[in-house]
Amino acid sequence: MTEPDNFKHKIRSFLIFITYYSAWPFSLVRFCRYLKIPLLRVIAFHEIKDEERLNFEKKLDFLKRNFNVISPDDFLARNFSRDRINLLLTFDDAFTSWAKNVLPALKSKNLSAVFFVDDRGLALAPVLHKAGQTIGGHTVGHKRLTKITPGELESEIAENKKGLERAIGRRIVLFAYPFGDRQSFSQAVVDEVRKAGYEAAFTILPGFNRPKSDNYLLHRDSVNPDWSEKFLWMWLSGAYDLWKKL
Repeated sequence: MTEPDNFKHKIRSFLIFITYYSAWPFSLVRFCRYLKIPLLRVIAFHEIKDEERLNFEKKLDFLKRNFNVISPDDFLARNFSRDRINLLLTFDDAFTSWAKNVLPALKSKNLSAVFFVDDRGLALAPVLHKAGQTIGGHTVGHKRLTKITPGELESEIAENKKGLERAIGRRIVLFAYPFGDRQSFSQAVVDEVRKAGYEAAFTILPGFNRPKSDNYLLHRDSVNPDWSEKFLWMWLSGAYDLWKKL
């Protein structure tokens, strides 16, 4: 991490603390709870290294205590709590360490997640699927989809989906944009994701998802297992949502 990145993250953390203690995030949650509007946060992990496994397991315990952690099937069925913040777990890319450090932890906590896999993980997908986890598409080569030709765009999305479905013997319906920032999707990209047969697609733009959220531009929070429980709670309560461009 460069020095400018360090400074940027310090500013971000300061703004999160200020926003959290202003009580603004809780006002939004209470308002939606009063109106019985379900709220959903989706979090994205990436690689969980050996030295991060213990922290990761502790974070799973923390999330189970403080949120209504739902399964991918609950998400697809829209089976949401209206009294607690709902939380969906996801993982991006294709890390062999998932089999060693993630699957046992999820099994021990009776949790399931969506694993968004690019073509590097075609051999890993059946392992995840047999462990009761859900597979999602993440393109063939993890390219920035707004920077390639229409023909490449179609191939990146459709061929990855076909390969994963052959690997696990089951249709997949969830997709995550590589990188996931605002430069990672466009209307043409969304149209191609829909055309491929996906039912929902996820960004990496923090925020709450509500019943009227665009199903192909769903918010998702990229989180780190090394974050403190306090910081994770502040983030998922919405304290960063106002500052998501930082």
